[in-house]
Amino acid sequence: MIATLLEFFRFLFGGQLTLFLIIVGYFWGVWTLKLILSRLYRPVKNEYSSPVTVLVPTYNEDMDILHKSLDKIRSYPDNVVSEVIVVTDTREPDLVSDILSNYAEDSRFKVLSSEPGKRPALALGIASSKEDIIVVIESDTFVNNQTIPELIKPFEDPVVGGVVADQRIYKPYTNIASFFNMISERIKYLITVPMLSIFNQVTVLGGRCVAYRKKAVLPLLSDMLDEKFIRTQCISGDDGRFTSLLLENGWKTKYQSTSYVETVSPSTMKGLLKQRLRWFRNSARRTSRALTWDGLWVWRKGAALLQMLSTWLNTVMMLLMLYVFINSVLSLNWFWFGTTWFDIILRIGILSLGLVLTRFVKILFPIRGGKKRKWLWLILLPWFLFMMFWVKIYSLVTMNKQGWLSRKQNGPGGFHTMDIEN
Repeated sequence: MIATLLEFFRFLFGGQLTLFLIIVGYFWGVWTLKLILSRLYRPVKNEYSSPVTVLVPTYNEDMDILHKSLDKIRSYPDNVVSEVIVVTDTREPDLVSDILSNYAEDSRFKVLSSEPGKRPALALGIASSKEDIIVVIESDTFVNNQTIPELIKPFEDPVVGGVVADQRIYKPYTNIASFFNMISERIKYLITVPMLSIFNQVTVLGGRCVAYRKKAVLPLLSDMLDEKFIRTQCISGDDGRFTSLLLENGWKTKYQSTSYVETVSPSTMKGLLKQRLRWFRNSARRTSRALTWDGLWVWRKGAALLQMLSTWLNTVMMLLMLYVFINSVLSLNWFWFGTTWFDIILRIGILSLGLVLTRFVKILFPIRGGKKRKWLWLILLPWFLFMMFWVKIYSLVTMNKQGWLSRKQNGPGGFHTMDIEN
């Protein structure tokens, strides 16, 4: 921030337009545009209601978390949730009897077993559902009494094919991994997703809690199941694939901020990095094929195009920023500083301070009202961003390496069994 202002004023008074100024101008320009557009977002408000099928695909889940998630769903009356389909994995045959025994008194519950993978689980559940609106809830996600009634309101518009809920982190101040995950998710669901929703072009209907119109997604099941990328069968990224297919086929995709869920976060940085690596790979495959393949549909949808292009341009700009930094060190050319080592150290210090201040300004809105003592964790924010940058670079190099979940035996993304409150 400080460095940018000095470079900008130098340029105004006849100085050179530097690559550094172009890069920073790009980041602030895109973020400001998204922020302004996101302020125009309003959730859908109407009296629309319809019974839904709730679909819960599960594999290798912590049983306490799974039962809490299903109990939250069971609390809905029949006129809201008429059917609950839990789709297990053939690798967990004992789970079928566990669910049936725990929910035998509720006739709405059905248990199906699919081939390994989330895509087959979704396809089986969608094809077996009886309602036209299907709400997919992941097994580590907790709804509340307004999640589903609010989520389906946009479906009053017959051209809406999918709606995503606001997705929040469960107990975000428990550890530093959950804290940084919360920051990332709040920025996404307070700025990026609302901006896309005002154009009916949400590019990823996050799979933790999403509602689909059955007649919209049923014809897309084969394309979702049989997706290949560079001759490799796609396993993960089902939510992004479904969303791209909906947009490509003319359906609207929306965000409903009045509907929210809480989802369990990886509790370690290793688990969070694994989760983000999988997400970055999914994003790279999805955006690259939309921009260069699939009938080039995204080039006809301005908001979605901006989001997908910026996904790639952000990485390019960060690489250019790294080049500027290294070149400055090697050449001892520090623009408005001198060439002594003191000047170099001062430049690095100011750039680091500017990075922290810039990020703080951008995240202040999403984390306002949180536990103030946890803000000390923001000291580690540059380290987190540095790690995420290299994870993203690695994901681009290995984008065709795939998996459904980064789960170990004890939970999602390195998540260890934790105290689950009712």
